[in-house]
Amino acid sequence: MLVTANRLRQVRDAVPPQQYLLPTECEFYQAYNWCLNPFPTVLEAIDRLRGEIDRLKVVPHDWQAGEVATNVFLLSCALLNAVDEYLRGPTLRMSRPLAAIGLGRSARWATEGLTGILPQRDRAQARHTTIDTTIVAKDVDKGTGLSVLRDWVLRPDAETIAVGDSERDLPMFRAATDSFAPANIDCVRKAQLLGCQIVRHPYQRGLLQIARSLVHPHGGSCERCAEGKALRPGGPTLFLELLQAADEGRARNLCRGLVDPAVFKILMR
Repeated sequence: MLVTANRLRQVRDAVPPQQYLLPTECEFYQAYNWCLNPFPTVLEAIDRLRGEIDRLKVVPHDWQAGEVATNVFLLSCALLNAVDEYLRGPTLRMSRPLAAIGLGRSARWATEGLTGILPQRDRAQARHTTIDTTIVAKDVDKGTGLSVLRDWVLRPDAETIAVGDSERDLPMFRAATDSFAPANIDCVRKAQLLGCQIVRHPYQRGLLQIARSLVHPHGGSCERCAEGKALRPGGPTLFLELLQAADEGRARNLCRGLVDPAVFKILMR
């Protein structure tokens, strides 16, 4: 017997939701009609995040807590992306291949020529990286973004924790209650003067050490820590492979790419 997609839809439509969903599932998901709105405003997202944080305190510690925690994570990421886009403002962004060709270099040259005018203006500043040039307001940085997000979502006296690894994160360290950085941070002395705690390991291992210190501030471990130790870089998940690649040096990644057969297949096309 061949079961087609149309047949499955007919069966699904013929069976009421109450018969293929548990009562607890129906009751839980009926409260999430707002998920059908793919374009919520910032204020709506803030209200939803506040509601999910409050709900996390009362839901049972089972799959429902996991669903609510996922919503908290996704809403937080959405708000942080919105703040980041606002802080970035008008910007010239291009991929590395484009930045390497004549057109990309010309566009970058024109943008840098434009930023030469900016010192005459009191409200803007230019920030350069290897792949883009960002023009932002002088009075806007990660510290002001964190403060605004804290006041909107929580309250002005709420405890905040900041994690960063560059000089641009210093204003965020100043605004946060506690701050942490991996060992690869490029402004150790300045960060320490702001009370930032710098851990022993760099990059991903440093971030893992920070996470463990936040979960277990007095040391020790739990069952979830044991589960994490069982997963090693290069293991069965793509996430762990990406973490391993992020910790490797550029030279090693380049050599690995040169001997990868998939690279030659792309070049042959």
